Amino acid sequence: MAFPNVLYLLQLVCSVTLSLAATVQVTPPSAPPSDNVTTVYSNFYGISLELSFINYYFGNDTSSIPQPVLNYLSALHNRTDGRPVRLRLGGNSMDSSTYIPDQQQIIEFTDPTANVNDQPVTYGSVLFDVMKATSDTIGGVDWLIGMVVPLDLSAVLTSGWLSDFNDRLKYITLQHYPQNNCFGSYQFHLDYYMSHAQTVALAAWQEPGLNLLSQTPANTRKPILMDEFNSASCGGVPESNMFGVGLWSADYALQMASVGYSGAYLHTREHGVTYNVFDPPAGPAGAAGTWTTNPNFYAMLAVTEALQNSNGSRVVDLNLENSVSDYSAVAAGYAVYDASSPSNVHSLVLFNYANASAQGSDYTLPASFFAGSGGNVLVRYMTAPSATETTNISWGNQTYGGVADGVPVPIKSQWDDQTVSCSSGCTVQVPGPGMAVVFVQAAPQTTAATNSSSATQSGSQSGSAASPSNTGDSSKSGSWRVESRFAWAIAAAAIVAFGASV
Repeated sequence: MAFPNVLYLLQLVCSVTLSLAATVQVTPPSAPPSDNVTTVYSNFYGISLELSFINYYFGNDTSSIPQPVLNYLSALHNRTDGRPVRLRLGGNSMDSSTYIPDQQQIIEFTDPTANVNDQPVTYGSVLFDVMKATSDTIGGVDWLIGMVVPLDLSAVLTSGWLSDFNDRLKYITLQHYPQNNCFGSYQFHLDYYMSHAQTVALAAWQEPGLNLLSQTPANTRKPILMDEFNSASCGGVPESNMFGVGLWSADYALQMASVGYSGAYLHTREHGVTYNVFDPPAGPAGAAGTWTTNPNFYAMLAVTEALQNSNGSRVVDLNLENSVSDYSAVAAGYAVYDASSPSNVHSLVLFNYANASAQGSDYTLPASFFAGSGGNVLVRYMTAPSATETTNISWGNQTYGGVADGVPVPIKSQWDDQTVSCSSGCTVQVPGPGMAVVFVQAAPQTTAATNSSSATQSGSQSGSAASPSNTGDSSKSGSWRVESRFAWAIAAAAIVAFGASV
């Protein structure tokens, strides 16, 4: 009686095998992106940090900035064509915290009875000293500082607000999570994050407002930033540190770039939070110990390299196999065009969401993608053995798996960098699960930071380390955010920008 079940299982296995073996035809857009498509740069992807845990990442003063965090940030900066790394201070704790200029400690907790998801602090001028020292050390940081007030983007834009405050506006900022885990339950699991159509729908959350802004001439348009997001608010979900969510982090960043955002910031909190970009050591804030790299950081490196172009880039979703609307599609991809030569494709980013133990699927690329490329192109992979992997991950022949200091080590695998001849078109394999970046015009470059700082890094800390109980990130719905961009050439100066947040 079990025989029919065996036949069914055999049919299922055959079906999956055939699906994995099917070739994905990558078709160019009918026309290059128009001038109203937002130009983005290699520093598109940034990190948002919860204020109440800032000393977990940056120590308690300029003499105790941990070297591992500088290593991570330098890895980003070395890929940005010299553009500053985007960092932001925010979260719930920023909304209710107070600046006290003569306070000697970087932060102090003010309410021992505060809700664990919102612990206010006071912060002193040493915080800004640490921010400046970090920027000097790695070669440049563009800092944002945020507070929240509720409002809606499209309503604001149609109210006359944009013209009223145009001369004082630097950015418009939004904040959004696909779900929350603030009350001990959540709706979406790993399959949600591994569906490109879900990612497209998520990025369309503020579509009316984004469409209004796209009608503004590009040279006068105010940049839209997603200044805080991650897989789920209030610390993520158990799947947040899995490779499948790392793929989503890359996919969602590129999707936001394609629909009008100029930058996006992954939120990060205290030790042990699953969605952290990289995780500080256990123990008191600033303690010495092992740093852990999560899949999101690999996604940041991959996106930064894919967008590396001094001219800027325009990103277009290729809608592979109807993946924009087909929630079961496992292939997805983007074409990254040169903003100053819009007919030239700078890179292609190809996703394979099939959880197939790193087996490859063929993606066929026509010759029209490679006009002027010289023929031979570099293909670089982000891969892991499975979608649930948390450690054994690689990007560009390097891994942070088992590394304690934020410095990657070489790794050999089936998915090492490859050079492929594509002048007449070509076929590249993409691991499932995994992503491949095809560098059509030029291989990405990495450069060392050119600036230095007197800041020293050590495991010991000067000053006292404030160590609260775990807090949550900002999970407010429909909020308005004020941002400040610190210009270090003018001490403590800030250019104020208004924005919306969710």
